[in-house]
Amino acid sequence: MTNLADTLYLEGRYSEAEKLERETLDIQRRVEGPEHPETLISMYNLASILNKSGRFAEAEALGRTTLDIRRRVLGPDHPRTLLAKYNLATSLIGQGHYLEAEKLLKDAIEMQRRVLAPNHPDAAASMYELAILKEHEGENDDAVKLLQEAVAHGLPLDDSGGIEKDRNFKSLHNDPHFTALIGRIKNPSSQSRDQLIEQPTLD
Repeated sequence: MTNLADTLYLEGRYSEAEKLERETLDIQRRVEGPEHPETLISMYNLASILNKSGRFAEAEALGRTTLDIRRRVLGPDHPRTLLAKYNLATSLIGQGHYLEAEKLLKDAIEMQRRVLAPNHPDAAASMYELAILKEHEGENDDAVKLLQEAVAHGLPLDDSGGIEKDRNFKSLHNDPHFTALIGRIKNPSSQSRDQLIEQPTLD
């Protein structure tokens, strides 16, 4: 995202962020081409904004295109390809398409563990998203276990409020293991889950 679109996204001003990101994407498609890495970053970021806006079907369509191109251009194991799987899974969870979302997330986690550092935040974020899916399916024990694993593997959170205030885990608030997990999170970091967005700089 542009710096301004990034700021607007993090402030929850999704309509304004979307407008800026669409303008950026239009320029990149014309100037750099539809498969340029910078264009793909903007596509990913726009899908993220649409997910946050609850426009999951739109985000899914854009996410599928992004994932298909990244698989072809960057390869199936590239970290940005794996992030595209995460983003598409978020769109699918929002529409209740749990089977496909679970497969995408499990594939992403397996590859992220293989190609990234053990405690890389991308893998932890995929575990977090899988925990959301499990909660939606009513599998609360699995959801808590995945959250525990995500935290143990470097989930980037400011503090326990990031999990505790997530509406996706409202049903877990009376679970003693969930409560214990919140209590064990002591070391704040400089990044929150909402900041799982890509910057226009190539690795």
